[in-house]
Order: sequence, then C-alpha cells, then structure tokens
Amino acid sequence: MKVDKYLLVALIYFFFNSFALPEGFTYTFFMTPLFYWYIYKNGGRQIELKFLVFLLPFLVVHLFQGVVLVYYLKSLVLLVSVYLFGYAVYHFFKKYQRLEWLFSRLLLFNFVFVLIAIGVYFTPAKESLWTVRHLTREIQNFPRLELLTYEPSYYSSLLVPIILYFITKMLFKPYPIRVIVSYSVLLLVPLLLSFSLGVIATLAITLLLFFIFHFKRLIHKQRIFVGLSTLVVVGVIGLFALLIAYPDNPLFKRISNLFTGKDSSGQGRTTDAMMLAYLIAKEKSLWFGAGLGQIKILGETVIREYYHYAGDDIRITRIPSAVGETLGTFGLLGLVLRLGIQVYLFFKTRVFRNYYRTLIFIYIFLYQLTGSFLTNMAEYVLWIIAFTPCCIYFDREAIELERSETQKTPQVS
Repeated sequence: MKVDKYLLVALIYFFFNSFALPEGFTYTFFMTPLFYWYIYKNGGRQIELKFLVFLLPFLVVHLFQGVVLVYYLKSLVLLVSVYLFGYAVYHFFKKYQRLEWLFSRLLLFNFVFVLIAIGVYFTPAKESLWTVRHLTREIQNFPRLELLTYEPSYYSSLLVPIILYFITKMLFKPYPIRVIVSYSVLLLVPLLLSFSLGVIATLAITLLLFFIFHFKRLIHKQRIFVGLSTLVVVGVIGLFALLIAYPDNPLFKRISNLFTGKDSSGQGRTTDAMMLAYLIAKEKSLWFGAGLGQIKILGETVIREYYHYAGDDIRITRIPSAVGETLGTFGLLGLVLRLGIQVYLFFKTRVFRNYYRTLIFIYIFLYQLTGSFLTNMAEYVLWIIAFTPCCIYFDREAIELERSETQKTPQVS
C-alpha cells in the first residue's frame, strides 16, 4: 500500500516531532536538508540571500556589542532550520490539492491518540502524555493533555489550522447535522482536554471578530444564523449548568483569577513579557536587542530582579510571548519589522478575500501577543497559511458564485 509522503511528514510534525529527543531538538530540525532539497526542487532560489537581507544588520550589531557565542550560534542554526521548514511549508500549501483529506486523516489520528491518552491517564505512565501541574494557587495537580509534545499549549496550537479549517467548512459548505456533530466532538474534545485557555480564548475572540467584520454578509445566510444561534444557546445553557452543578470548577476559577489579577500566567504572557523584553533589550541595545540566545543569559538576572526572586528561586529564563521575545532579541527595530511585514503581507496577499485565511490571520496576530516564541514552528505554519494563496474554494468570490449557482432554478419553457 502506497503511503502519502506528505501525510507521513505531517504525522511526524504533529505527533512525534520531539519524541525521545533531547530538549530543544526535533525531527523536523534533522530533516532540514530534506526541506532545502524540496524548496530547490519546487523553484526556490537564493532563499539564503532573502534571509540574510533581514538578519545581517542584526548579526553585525550583535557580534559587535558582544554575545555568548555558543548560545548565539545554537539559536541561529535553529532559526535557520525553522526558516527553511517554513519555506518548504509555503511551497507545500501552494501546490497540495488534498488538504481536506490530509486534515481529516490528522484529525482521526489525533482522536485515536486522545482515546489512548485517556486510558493511559489511569495508569502510572499518565505523565508521558499528560502534564500534571499546579494551575493556580487553588487548583493543584491539574491534568492537561499534551500527548508527545512538550506542553499543552503547543499541542493545542498544532490543532488550530485544522480546527479553523473545519469551522470554515461548516459555516460555508452544506454539512448534515450528524457530520457537524461528529466534527465538533473530534475538534473540541482534544482542545478542552489540553485546557489551554490562551488558545481557546484567542479562538473565541477570533470567531467573534470574524463575525463582526462580516456581519452583513453572514447574517443573511439562514444556515449560518441558525448555527450561530444554536451555538450561543447551547453555550449559555452549558455554562449555566456548569455554574449550578460545579461552581468551583477549574475553568471558572481560572477566569476569576484572570479578572482579579491573580492569574500569573496571563499577566506573565502579556504585560510582564513586554516589560521583561524591554529591560533585556535595554541591557545591550534598545534598537537592535540583545541578540539570539542571549535572553537565556541576561534574562536570569533581569527576571530575578523583576519578580524579586530570592537566591536560586527562578522559574523561567525566557519571554513567554513571540512579540516580547522579538523585542528582547531584535529590539524595537525588529519588532517594527515583524509587525510591519505582517501588515504588508496581509494586503499584498489579499488575506481578506479568503475566509479561512482571514480566520487564521486574526488568530495568530492575536496569539503572538499573548504566547508562543520566536522559533515556534506551529506559529509559522499559521502565518504561512494566512499569506499563501491556498484553499481558493474559501475565497469570498468562490463562495458567492457557488451560492448563486445553487439558488438558480431551471427555466420552464
């Protein structure tokens, strides 16, 4: 039986990328030469020069101002590998015509692994697929699904392009109710078990903003209006039932802590992350940042002083935000370039003309402000989907044309 090579790579990327490897290494990292060959075969030329155009000025400044070279080179090699992986993913999405088939297979594989993980949870080996940590001061030893990834939030981030794909499909394509229910279970159960509130909240805000932006266009579609109304009613009933039956549940406690300022995780990924990044960049150069890999070096002192840790009591040596890490590593200039390129490509690639890509863009633009990290492959995959002319059947014009065709009735002579 012939195995789809893209499915094989996708399975490695989704489920086994860091399995049994030392911290910081992935199988896709070791596949970098393969990705380079794939890019070259598909017409990618001078990709190294494109990368150096942006990176070279920072390299010169960083080396001149002084860095710990071992950490710098290690981070540089990792960044180059992520860049090549992303370029390969770009060519993949441009040419691959069976995306729904691929996503469906990944969704089914994922659910099988989730069922296995649920069984494993009741054994001594549960921490091989679950992370069990203190969620808040009140909620301790709370289990969150991560499968073979390194943390629950990364696992749930991997699912986001699949989740938004099938949400788009269910909104604009005629699916029977039983299919909608089936997909809802396959999508929501793993997401809820990961209990990554950052991902869940960003998805919810993404959908809300999407419907606000496209309100006039969507409100006239009866199926979408009925579906949204049903979703809202079911959600309200579910939350009310949860409030009555289990008022001290972890979800409500976490949300309560967030609004009362007791949620250190939420604050650490937003305001604290930006402040720490600013302080770290300022140690070397506010405009060009501290350099690749240097947050780990400078961050220990800065973070200890910021949080008033005593002695060796330090819990993190990184900035838990992609935007924050960009500021700390590449300074204000790097941050302006990051956000400027995103806005430029949004209009250059006409993201707004495709419903799926619009959802992806809104999600990852918001999420980078509250989580992720500089070499997060899952984040770059989302950016690439947003800026690649893929899934043209979700283009606004294609949806409208299909709608008008289905409304046509045969003329009676």
